Amino acid sequence: MQAFFNWVYMMVCGLLIILVFADYFVDSKIILFMHSFFGLYLIFTSLIRRKVLDSIVPLILIIVSILINISGTEQFRLTTYWIGIREMHSVIVIILVIPFVSIVLKQENYLESVIAFCTKWIKTSVHLHICLLIFAQFVSFFLLITTAPIVYQFVNKLFKDDEKWDFIKVTAIYRSVALAGIWIFSFPSFAYAVEALEVPLYLAMFHGLILTIIGMILSVLFIKRFIRKNNLNLNITAFLGTFSHDSPEIVRKNVAEFLLLFSSLLLSILFMHILLPLSLLSIIPFVTITWTVLYFLLKRRLGILYLELKQYFKQVIPNKDKEINLFITAGIIMVSLEASGWGEVLVNNIFDFTSQYEAANILIILPLIITSLGCIGIPPSGSIILVAGLIQNITFSYSNGTILLALTFGTVLSVLLSPLSVPGVLLSTINGLRPWENSIKNNFYYATVFFVIAEIYIFGLSAIL
Repeated sequence: MQAFFNWVYMMVCGLLIILVFADYFVDSKIILFMHSFFGLYLIFTSLIRRKVLDSIVPLILIIVSILINISGTEQFRLTTYWIGIREMHSVIVIILVIPFVSIVLKQENYLESVIAFCTKWIKTSVHLHICLLIFAQFVSFFLLITTAPIVYQFVNKLFKDDEKWDFIKVTAIYRSVALAGIWIFSFPSFAYAVEALEVPLYLAMFHGLILTIIGMILSVLFIKRFIRKNNLNLNITAFLGTFSHDSPEIVRKNVAEFLLLFSSLLLSILFMHILLPLSLLSIIPFVTITWTVLYFLLKRRLGILYLELKQYFKQVIPNKDKEINLFITAGIIMVSLEASGWGEVLVNNIFDFTSQYEAANILIILPLIITSLGCIGIPPSGSIILVAGLIQNITFSYSNGTILLALTFGTVLSVLLSPLSVPGVLLSTINGLRPWENSIKNNFYYATVFFVIAEIYIFGLSAIL
């Protein structure tokens, strides 16, 4: 029975991707109906396949949406749910498509070669921390939240004695993954927020990258303090293990190819977004699929592409049900708030509250709201969609670019401090530490100082924009 559900789920997800692309070119009520029908099927299938505890957040959101509609000022209608189910279809396609680029990284020893290439500059534990901060940023563009456990596994091959350097490795990788969500547009939360607040992509990426660099510098300063305190400032060369068995020529070739792959995908999406009158949520999956097919076409490995695609749909897609369910129910909440009249009430209350109390500045409140939602189990992607969808109709005294930066910075804090964050849970299955140790224990002071510095930057930016 489980195999049957997985097969049907896989087929429905494939059809949903096709429908979203068809919707770009054909305006049809039948397509919209199929969006809602397939979305409804995905919700019920996920609830059946998953344990109640795994589905607790989507269930709570469904219950809340029912209460919103019942208590709203407008008449209760079932069509609200039918429309809400398809509200997030573009984001769901990104969730299904973006991880597919990981099959490209499997074709050659790209990650191993990059790490092996970097070892020539790793002389001290500080150098190690810096290299991992930068390396994990590049990998996050392709692997998103799964970057933390994957990079950690690769890096462990570098060390004969990994216990001594574990804190240095874990904090670098984990903080880098958290920082990636503030400027890398392949993260669904960032892409949706840019689209909802109508901020130019290049501007959003630029300021997010500035904050990322600040966060990296701060992390290095914190790790230097840790090294002095624990007397770990030693020559690290003696602890390096044999990592890559490829020749130096192949290593250099793989590194150059990896950088070319990164820049080609990044620039393709940026240029398409500038040149075409299409939304970012539409462009990302289209470019990603085209880019992946072109890679295998140029490598003359279309047979391997077919096998990888088959395996991806069979093994990866069915495990996306929990994340997809969260986004569908978040879309239902958003439409319910708008249809019931509660959305307008909340918007007016938020505006009045922030206008009345200076300490309750929206640029301070937004990151704390995202962090609070993360601590109760709602991942940053879901939190961003809920909050961005709510505030996009509010006219603040700040520019949308500043609001976006405050909002996306909340995802950084959420990952760093929430023991329920997906990167923390995934990493704990690999390094043996509990999720709260990977998150809040290792990063509380860092996150606190970074919050103060980031707010200074955001407020300074608000005076310019």
